[in-house]
Amino acid sequence: MRFWVSLAFTAVLSIGFWFARPPRAFPVFPQGVDSFNAGTFGVVWLRHALSGAVLLVWILMLAGWGRATLGWFWCGSERSSLRADFNVALGFILIGSAVFGLAFLGLLYPLLLLLLLFLPGFFLRPRHSMRISRIRMPGIPKAWLLVLSVPLLAALPGILAPEGSWDAMVYHLRFPSFWLMEHKLFLLSDSPFSAYPVLMEMHYALARAFGGGEGAAKMMHAACWILAGRLVFKVVRPLGLTVACAGALLWFGIPLTVHLAGTCYIDLATAWLTTLCAAVLLVEGRTVPRPMALLAGIFAGAAFMTKYTGAFALLGAAAVLLARGWKPGLLGIFCAGAASSCLFWLSRNWLELGNPVYPFFARFLGGLDSPTLAYWMHNQPGSVDLSPLAFVRRLWHSCALDEGGVGVVTSPLWLALSVMALLFSRFNRLWLFVIPGFLFWLFLGLDVRFLLPLLPVVFLASSRAWTERRLRIPLFAGVLLILPLGLFDAVRGSLTQFDPIPPAVGLRSRENHLLHGLTPSPEYFNGALEMGARIAPKARIIMVNSVKSYYIDRRCVVSHQHIDPFPLLRYAHAAGDPDRLMLRLRQQGLTHVAYLPRAVAADVSGGNVAVGDKDARIYLEWLERWTSFEWRSGEFLVYSMRSDRGKRPLGRIPVFEEMALFDAVSSKAPSDSAALAQLKAYVPESSSLSVVKAIRILLSREKNPVEALPYLARAVRDTEVSPMAWRAYGFVFLNSGEPDRALPCYQRALHLNPSDAETRFEFGQALLQMGARDAGIAEIETAVRLDPARESFRRALESLMGGMR
Repeated sequence: MRFWVSLAFTAVLSIGFWFARPPRAFPVFPQGVDSFNAGTFGVVWLRHALSGAVLLVWILMLAGWGRATLGWFWCGSERSSLRADFNVALGFILIGSAVFGLAFLGLLYPLLLLLLLFLPGFFLRPRHSMRISRIRMPGIPKAWLLVLSVPLLAALPGILAPEGSWDAMVYHLRFPSFWLMEHKLFLLSDSPFSAYPVLMEMHYALARAFGGGEGAAKMMHAACWILAGRLVFKVVRPLGLTVACAGALLWFGIPLTVHLAGTCYIDLATAWLTTLCAAVLLVEGRTVPRPMALLAGIFAGAAFMTKYTGAFALLGAAAVLLARGWKPGLLGIFCAGAASSCLFWLSRNWLELGNPVYPFFARFLGGLDSPTLAYWMHNQPGSVDLSPLAFVRRLWHSCALDEGGVGVVTSPLWLALSVMALLFSRFNRLWLFVIPGFLFWLFLGLDVRFLLPLLPVVFLASSRAWTERRLRIPLFAGVLLILPLGLFDAVRGSLTQFDPIPPAVGLRSRENHLLHGLTPSPEYFNGALEMGARIAPKARIIMVNSVKSYYIDRRCVVSHQHIDPFPLLRYAHAAGDPDRLMLRLRQQGLTHVAYLPRAVAADVSGGNVAVGDKDARIYLEWLERWTSFEWRSGEFLVYSMRSDRGKRPLGRIPVFEEMALFDAVSSKAPSDSAALAQLKAYVPESSSLSVVKAIRILLSREKNPVEALPYLARAVRDTEVSPMAWRAYGFVFLNSGEPDRALPCYQRALHLNPSDAETRFEFGQALLQMGARDAGIAEIETAVRLDPARESFRRALESLMGGMR
């Protein structure tokens, strides 16, 4: 009977999905277009309910497919206490591989997605029904269940709120949207993440296709968190309820602490799969049965397919198998299982790129080059410092700079607990799983969140040691430290940092969450809306800088900010001349260029750019001959590719303007920086050069600020004008005793960039000089809110407010 109930439930949701006919465009954020996302209680909670239903169907699918597969190659599954966990995990791998295969063949259509739901029901007999009862965590008293639910409840606002992570929006949610939009897999130039292992993202694609959007995807991510904790509990439960619950609490606390429990990343799915791999290896006897070795390999390969830190599972499982007695056949079975999990990814990369493991070894087997080569340089032979001091520095860097900001607490604690348990557990073989993975993490120097796939396995390896009374004190000390720290961090994030509570309960729309609850960027937000209205859905855009590209629901060339923030410059260097550069861009189907100056300025100030004269000439000549300025929305500029109709006068120069301005305001900059010299040599008529010359005059103590007016007058006539030019124009008039002429300049600057605190402050000063005291104070208050760290703004406001008393 339960079989037919679950099948009927799946059918109802499937029919609803079929008649909903989702549009081809699947933006990560609908940005005011989707009226279903209005900030009302009823609609928001209805969407949460839909996301929860999608999550339930997803678990039913996983369990059904896993049961359909498990019986034919593992005869001992009926007697295993972990059978339900293995079923769900095998279904996870099968469903992800199926979506991967359909997308690779260009067949990612609703009808085929529905078959993924129905086929398990058709293949299974009623006695193998997709029961969800076995998915529950068994054998826990109500008091312990209440304690275990505390971190889950703390993470709930983050799980229900719209996604707030840059990486999650740009990679883990954006790529599945593109796959659904195009019904196929494709590479995004300069975005190696579109070629990375993507098993979890395929499940995110399923969530987005079935109406749950990023809400269901975040619930899937949190479900992996819970499944990993449940697995720790079940494996350790025979050793005692107290130890099992403490282990689960430690696991629940750490992802909560580093903000990952409610963020749509993929680290928790990797942790679940690595823990499954370790659990499979926990078998009695001196040898590992062949089916177990195959299953361990499948889970290890799936962990790698979810994220490359899944190599923890591959290294660890191989080490355990070798320690149990080196047998080539057993290790071969394990490797065959791992390869089967990676089959679609390896095949797709080989067919499309000539390199099955792209982008990790960019030139392997004659494959394509990749911007990630620079990122992985420290993996090249002879490029890594292997001294003990270097490893200590790498360990400290990884812990102190983790994204949650608490790695200096959690990582040493875990290290101390692990070493203590290692000594008392008499170094059982499962520690061989942990040690290679830890060294792999340390060698790469990754943030502490990348260590998450190993943390549940650490407790499995040390679980027998914690049964000793003398070790329970440090165990519970760890729980008492990590859990409150995690709860505090979740509450702090909910109320101050990410502010997810209002959008989670319906008090704030997604649009307002983007504008006010995340990083206030109205110029980018409004520019993305206008781009959606002006540019065809099939347009392909190259970003001058990738930050904020998640606002745009068109296909973009997105480059990781840590690897290659300005792909156009690297393209120019690789092409060798402007014509070949344009040919390469046309081959990729690129039609537009988007220029986001604020993001460019951030990377330039970080010292991430250096351009030689030859590359500068190629890039600037390409701008003159092959592009034309189309439109702007505030401080958001869009250019289109065009045929070569001769040179056009250049206005602003993306990247080079920011480089020259940064050098101009830097006290260490030479009198004539490289960027300024390149502007003078190649584009002397540009408004960027005029702005830089004017700013240099205004910053000089020897020159009269009025000398900057001719340059600024040239700059503000440009349709691409920087708001900084209008601000500087107003500054000259304000300091020359002409506030009436300064006011319209500041108004134009604020129209282009309303988030500029400096312009707000100077505008307020001009209003005060004109006698508009209330309006001036309001502008200075806005400047303080936009830049609360600026002491001069705060002192000026306090002086004005004191004068009013």
